[in-house]
Amino acid sequence: MGEAPAATTLTREELYELVWTEPMQTLAARFGISDVALKKRCVRMRIPTPHRGYWAKKAVGKSPKRPVLPKLPASVRAADLTAVFTGAPKPPDSAEDEAEATGPVADQERFEALPENHITVPEVLADPHPVVATAVHLLRKSRTDAQHLLVPAGKKILDLSVSIGTADRAMGIYNALISALAARGWSLTVESVTEQERTFYRTMVTVRDERIPIAIEERIERTERQPDPRAKYPTYGKQWDYHTTGKLSLYMTLPYLTTRVRSRWSDGARHRLEDHLNDFIVGLVAAAEAIKQKRLEDEAREREWEARRKRE
Repeated sequence: MGEAPAATTLTREELYELVWTEPMQTLAARFGISDVALKKRCVRMRIPTPHRGYWAKKAVGKSPKRPVLPKLPASVRAADLTAVFTGAPKPPDSAEDEAEATGPVADQERFEALPENHITVPEVLADPHPVVATAVHLLRKSRTDAQHLLVPAGKKILDLSVSIGTADRAMGIYNALISALAARGWSLTVESVTEQERTFYRTMVTVRDERIPIAIEERIERTERQPDPRAKYPTYGKQWDYHTTGKLSLYMTLPYLTTRVRSRWSDGARHRLEDHLNDFIVGLVAAAEAIKQKRLEDEAREREWEARRKRE
Protein backbone atom coordinates (compact mmCIF):
# COMPACT_ATOMS: atom_id res chain seq x y z
CA MET A 1 0.00 0.00 0.00
CA GLY A 2 1.45 3.39 -0.98
CA GLU A 3 1.85 6.20 1.50
CA ALA A 4 -0.71 8.98 1.57
CA PRO A 5 0.52 12.17 -0.07
CA ALA A 6 1.90 14.77 2.33
CA ALA A 7 -0.39 17.64 3.23
CA THR A 8 0.52 21.18 2.18
CA THR A 9 -0.17 24.02 4.61
CA LEU A 10 -0.19 27.57 3.28
CA THR A 11 -0.63 30.89 5.00
CA ARG A 12 -3.15 33.32 3.60
CA GLU A 13 -0.33 35.41 2.13
CA GLU A 14 1.30 32.37 0.49
CA LEU A 15 -1.94 31.23 -1.13
CA TYR A 16 -2.61 34.76 -2.38
CA GLU A 17 0.80 34.82 -4.10
CA LEU A 18 0.19 31.42 -5.70
CA VAL A 19 -3.24 32.20 -7.17
CA TRP A 20 -1.78 35.29 -8.84
CA THR A 21 1.25 33.37 -10.12
CA GLU A 22 -0.44 30.54 -12.01
CA PRO A 23 -4.00 29.77 -13.22
CA MET A 24 -6.45 28.39 -10.68
CA GLN A 25 -7.01 25.17 -12.64
CA THR A 26 -3.28 24.43 -12.74
CA LEU A 27 -2.82 25.24 -9.07
CA ALA A 28 -5.89 23.22 -8.05
CA ALA A 29 -4.65 20.18 -9.96
CA ARG A 30 -1.33 20.42 -8.12
CA PHE A 31 -3.18 20.38 -4.81
CA GLY A 32 -5.42 17.51 -5.91
CA ILE A 33 -8.69 19.47 -5.74
CA SER A 34 -11.08 21.07 -8.21
CA ASP A 35 -10.67 24.72 -9.15
CA VAL A 36 -14.17 25.32 -7.73
CA ALA A 37 -13.04 24.02 -4.32
CA LEU A 38 -9.93 26.20 -4.48
CA LYS A 39 -12.03 29.23 -5.37
CA LYS A 40 -14.36 28.60 -2.44
CA ARG A 41 -11.38 28.37 -0.11
CA CYS A 42 -10.06 31.70 -1.38
CA VAL A 43 -13.45 33.35 -0.87
CA ARG A 44 -13.61 32.03 2.69
CA MET A 45 -10.13 33.43 3.39
CA ARG A 46 -11.03 36.73 1.62
CA ILE A 47 -8.30 36.25 -0.98
CA PRO A 48 -9.03 38.06 -4.27
CA THR A 49 -8.62 35.84 -7.34
CA PRO A 50 -7.97 36.64 -11.02
CA HIS A 51 -10.99 37.70 -13.03
CA ARG A 52 -11.97 36.18 -16.35
CA GLY A 53 -9.51 37.09 -19.05
CA TYR A 54 -6.67 37.87 -16.63
CA TRP A 55 -4.33 35.15 -17.89
CA ALA A 56 -5.23 35.84 -21.52
CA LYS A 57 -4.10 39.44 -21.06
CA LYS A 58 -0.90 38.27 -19.37
CA ALA A 59 -0.23 35.92 -22.27
CA VAL A 60 -0.15 38.80 -24.77
CA GLY A 61 2.17 40.90 -22.65
CA LYS A 62 -0.37 43.11 -20.90
CA SER A 63 -0.22 43.91 -17.17
CA PRO A 64 -3.76 43.64 -15.77
CA LYS A 65 -4.31 45.09 -12.32
CA ARG A 66 -3.64 42.81 -9.38
CA PRO A 67 -5.59 43.80 -6.23
CA VAL A 68 -3.79 43.92 -2.91
CA LEU A 69 -4.54 41.34 -0.25
CA PRO A 70 -7.06 43.01 2.08
CA LYS A 71 -6.49 43.10 5.81
CA LEU A 72 -8.70 40.84 7.88
CA PRO A 73 -10.70 42.09 10.86
CA ALA A 74 -9.21 41.18 14.23
CA SER A 75 -12.24 38.98 14.94
CA VAL A 76 -11.58 36.58 12.04
CA ARG A 77 -11.42 32.87 12.82
CA ALA A 78 -7.99 31.29 13.11
CA ALA A 79 -9.12 28.60 10.65
CA ASP A 80 -9.35 31.26 7.94
CA LEU A 81 -5.67 32.22 8.26
CA THR A 82 -4.26 29.01 6.78
CA ALA A 83 -5.22 26.50 4.08
CA VAL A 84 -4.40 22.79 4.26
CA PHE A 85 -4.40 20.67 1.09
CA THR A 86 -4.07 16.91 1.52
CA GLY A 87 -2.99 16.18 -2.02
CA ALA A 88 -5.76 13.60 -2.49
CA PRO A 89 -6.63 12.74 -6.13
CA LYS A 90 -8.65 15.44 -7.84
CA PRO A 91 -12.26 14.44 -8.49
CA PRO A 92 -13.46 14.80 -12.07
CA ASP A 93 -15.11 18.10 -12.94
CA SER A 94 -18.87 17.99 -13.10
CA ALA A 95 -21.52 20.09 -14.76
CA GLU A 96 -22.54 21.29 -11.30
CA ASP A 97 -18.98 22.44 -10.57
CA GLU A 98 -18.85 24.27 -13.89
CA ALA A 99 -22.15 26.00 -13.14
CA GLU A 100 -20.94 27.03 -9.69
CA ALA A 101 -17.72 28.43 -11.13
CA THR A 102 -19.40 30.56 -13.79
CA GLY A 103 -22.89 31.38 -12.49
CA PRO A 104 -24.25 34.57 -10.88
CA VAL A 105 -23.37 33.44 -7.34
CA ALA A 106 -19.75 32.70 -8.25
CA ASP A 107 -19.51 36.02 -10.08
CA GLN A 108 -20.83 37.82 -7.01
CA GLU A 109 -18.38 35.98 -4.75
CA ARG A 110 -15.51 37.21 -6.92
CA PHE A 111 -16.87 40.75 -6.84
CA GLU A 112 -17.36 40.78 -3.06
CA ALA A 113 -13.85 39.39 -2.48
CA LEU A 114 -12.22 42.43 -4.09
CA PRO A 115 -10.79 44.81 -1.45
CA GLU A 116 -12.38 47.88 -3.03
CA ASN A 117 -15.84 46.30 -2.63
CA HIS A 118 -15.52 45.52 1.09
CA ILE A 119 -18.52 46.89 3.02
CA THR A 120 -17.56 48.89 6.12
CA VAL A 121 -19.95 50.02 8.85
CA PRO A 122 -18.76 53.29 10.44
CA GLU A 123 -18.73 53.49 14.23
CA VAL A 124 -20.89 56.63 14.10
CA LEU A 125 -23.90 56.94 11.80
CA ALA A 126 -23.44 59.96 9.52
CA ASP A 127 -25.58 61.15 6.61
CA PRO A 128 -28.16 58.35 7.00
CA HIS A 129 -30.38 57.27 4.13
CA PRO A 130 -33.92 58.73 4.48
CA VAL A 131 -35.48 55.40 5.55
CA VAL A 132 -32.74 55.00 8.18
CA ALA A 133 -33.21 58.58 9.40
CA THR A 134 -36.94 57.90 9.76
CA ALA A 135 -36.24 54.71 11.72
CA VAL A 136 -33.84 56.52 14.05
CA HIS A 137 -36.48 59.17 14.74
CA LEU A 138 -39.22 56.61 15.43
CA LEU A 139 -37.04 54.42 17.64
CA ARG A 140 -36.18 57.37 19.87
CA LYS A 141 -39.89 57.78 20.62
CA SER A 142 -40.66 54.08 21.03
CA ARG A 143 -41.70 52.25 24.16
CA THR A 144 -40.26 48.88 25.14
CA ASP A 145 -42.14 45.62 25.55
CA ALA A 146 -41.84 42.87 28.16
CA GLN A 147 -38.73 41.54 26.41
CA HIS A 148 -37.08 45.01 26.49
CA LEU A 149 -37.41 45.38 22.72
CA LEU A 150 -38.34 48.70 21.13
CA VAL A 151 -41.89 48.80 19.75
CA PRO A 152 -42.54 51.52 17.14
CA ALA A 153 -45.99 50.04 16.46
CA GLY A 154 -47.97 50.98 13.38
CA LYS A 155 -45.17 52.98 11.82
CA LYS A 156 -43.56 52.64 8.42
CA ILE A 157 -40.14 51.59 9.64
CA LEU A 158 -37.35 49.19 8.75
CA ASP A 159 -38.02 45.64 9.89
CA LEU A 160 -36.09 45.18 13.11
CA SER A 161 -36.50 43.85 16.63
CA VAL A 162 -33.82 45.34 18.87
CA SER A 163 -33.28 46.87 22.30
CA ILE A 164 -32.09 50.37 23.13
CA GLY A 165 -28.56 49.01 23.48
CA THR A 166 -28.34 47.66 19.90
CA ALA A 167 -30.51 50.16 18.02
CA ASP A 168 -27.55 52.28 16.88
CA ARG A 169 -25.69 49.22 15.59
CA ALA A 170 -28.75 48.04 13.67
CA MET A 171 -29.17 51.46 12.06
CA GLY A 172 -25.51 51.51 11.02
CA ILE A 173 -25.80 48.05 9.47
CA TYR A 174 -28.95 48.97 7.56
CA ASN A 175 -27.38 52.21 6.32
CA ALA A 176 -24.24 50.45 5.06
CA LEU A 177 -26.34 47.73 3.45
CA ILE A 178 -28.57 50.22 1.63
CA SER A 179 -25.51 52.01 0.22
CA ALA A 180 -23.91 48.72 -0.83
CA LEU A 181 -27.08 47.52 -2.56
CA ALA A 182 -27.43 50.81 -4.44
CA ALA A 183 -23.80 50.60 -5.58
CA ARG A 184 -24.57 47.16 -7.03
CA GLY A 185 -27.68 48.34 -8.85
CA TRP A 186 -30.20 46.92 -6.36
CA SER A 187 -32.59 48.53 -3.89
CA LEU A 188 -34.09 48.32 -0.41
CA THR A 189 -37.57 49.66 0.34
CA VAL A 190 -40.05 49.63 3.21
CA GLU A 191 -43.47 48.52 1.97
CA SER A 192 -46.89 47.94 3.47
CA VAL A 193 -48.12 44.34 3.39
CA THR A 194 -51.64 43.12 4.14
CA GLU A 195 -52.18 39.54 5.25
CA GLN A 196 -55.35 38.16 6.84
CA GLU A 197 -56.84 41.67 7.14
CA ARG A 198 -53.76 42.90 9.03
CA THR A 199 -51.45 45.56 7.59
CA PHE A 200 -47.80 45.78 8.58
CA TYR A 201 -44.53 46.91 7.06
CA ARG A 202 -41.82 44.75 5.60
CA THR A 203 -38.30 45.59 4.42
CA MET A 204 -37.87 44.34 0.86
CA VAL A 205 -34.64 43.96 -1.08
CA THR A 206 -34.85 43.64 -4.87
CA VAL A 207 -31.93 41.61 -6.23
CA ARG A 208 -31.76 40.36 -9.83
CA ASP A 209 -35.48 41.15 -10.24
CA GLU A 210 -36.43 39.03 -7.22
CA ARG A 211 -37.95 40.53 -4.06
CA ILE A 212 -36.64 39.22 -0.74
CA PRO A 213 -37.83 40.32 2.74
CA ILE A 214 -35.04 40.95 5.24
CA ALA A 215 -34.86 41.96 8.91
CA ILE A 216 -32.50 42.52 11.82
CA GLU A 217 -33.24 41.08 15.24
CA GLU A 218 -31.54 40.83 18.62
CA ARG A 219 -31.37 37.49 20.39
CA ILE A 220 -33.29 37.47 23.66
CA GLU A 221 -32.68 34.97 26.45
CA ARG A 222 -35.11 34.03 29.18
CA THR A 223 -34.77 32.60 32.67
CA GLU A 224 -37.48 31.14 34.82
CA ARG A 225 -38.72 33.53 37.47
CA GLN A 226 -38.75 32.16 40.98
CA PRO A 227 -42.06 32.48 42.87
CA ASP A 228 -42.24 35.33 45.35
CA PRO A 229 -42.97 33.79 48.77
CA ARG A 230 -44.47 37.10 49.88
CA ALA A 231 -47.03 37.18 47.06
CA LYS A 232 -50.61 37.42 48.28
CA TYR A 233 -51.95 35.21 45.49
CA PRO A 234 -50.24 32.19 43.93
CA THR A 235 -49.24 32.18 40.26
CA TYR A 236 -49.93 29.26 37.97
CA GLY A 237 -47.62 28.14 35.21
CA LYS A 238 -44.06 29.21 34.64
CA GLN A 239 -43.13 32.87 34.74
CA TRP A 240 -40.17 34.20 32.76
CA ASP A 241 -37.69 37.06 32.95
CA TYR A 242 -36.23 38.25 29.63
CA HIS A 243 -32.70 39.50 29.03
CA THR A 244 -31.18 41.28 26.05
CA THR A 245 -27.90 39.82 24.76
CA GLY A 246 -26.58 42.47 22.38
CA LYS A 247 -26.24 39.74 19.71
CA LEU A 248 -27.69 40.72 16.33
CA SER A 249 -28.79 38.66 13.34
CA LEU A 250 -29.50 39.75 9.77
CA TYR A 251 -31.79 37.34 7.97
CA MET A 252 -33.97 36.74 4.92
CA THR A 253 -37.52 35.41 5.05
CA LEU A 254 -37.60 32.89 2.23
CA PRO A 255 -40.40 30.77 0.76
CA TYR A 256 -40.08 27.02 0.43
CA LEU A 257 -37.21 26.36 -1.97
CA THR A 258 -35.93 23.20 -3.61
CA THR A 259 -32.36 24.50 -3.24
CA ARG A 260 -30.80 24.88 0.20
CA VAL A 261 -29.85 28.52 0.77
CA ARG A 262 -28.31 30.14 3.82
CA SER A 263 -30.68 32.77 5.18
CA ARG A 264 -29.17 34.06 8.46
CA TRP A 265 -25.92 35.76 9.53
CA SER A 266 -25.29 36.52 13.21
CA ASP A 267 -22.86 37.88 15.77
CA GLY A 268 -20.58 35.13 17.01
CA ALA A 269 -18.05 34.59 19.76
CA ARG A 270 -15.17 35.87 17.59
CA HIS A 271 -16.84 37.96 14.90
CA ARG A 272 -19.48 40.63 14.48
CA LEU A 273 -22.33 40.82 12.02
CA GLU A 274 -20.75 43.93 10.50
CA ASP A 275 -17.85 41.80 9.22
CA HIS A 276 -20.11 39.66 7.03
CA LEU A 277 -22.21 42.06 4.96
CA ASN A 278 -20.37 41.05 1.78
CA ASP A 279 -21.24 37.43 2.55
CA PHE A 280 -24.86 38.49 3.04
CA ILE A 281 -24.86 40.13 -0.40
CA VAL A 282 -23.68 36.85 -1.92
CA GLY A 283 -26.44 35.11 0.03
CA LEU A 284 -29.03 37.47 -1.46
CA VAL A 285 -27.88 36.54 -4.96
CA ALA A 286 -28.02 32.83 -4.08
CA ALA A 287 -31.53 33.30 -2.70
CA ALA A 288 -32.66 35.24 -5.78
CA GLU A 289 -31.37 32.48 -8.06
CA ALA A 290 -33.09 29.80 -5.95
CA ILE A 291 -36.39 31.72 -5.97
CA LYS A 292 -36.17 32.13 -9.74
CA GLN A 293 -35.40 28.43 -10.21
CA LYS A 294 -38.33 27.42 -7.99
CA ARG A 295 -40.68 29.70 -9.94
CA LEU A 296 -39.55 28.22 -13.26
CA GLU A 297 -40.06 24.70 -11.88
CA ASP A 298 -43.56 25.62 -10.67
CA GLU A 299 -44.44 27.16 -14.02
CA ALA A 300 -43.21 24.06 -15.86
CA ARG A 301 -45.33 21.83 -13.61
CA GLU A 302 -48.34 24.08 -14.18
CA ARG A 303 -47.92 23.86 -17.96
CA GLU A 304 -47.53 20.10 -17.76
CA TRP A 305 -50.66 19.79 -15.62
CA GLU A 306 -52.64 22.04 -17.99
CA ALA A 307 -51.52 20.03 -21.03
CA ARG A 308 -52.46 16.77 -19.33
CA ARG A 309 -55.87 18.16 -18.36
CA LYS A 310 -56.61 19.15 -21.97
CA ARG A 311 -55.68 15.67 -23.22
CA GLU A 312 -58.09 13.95 -20.85
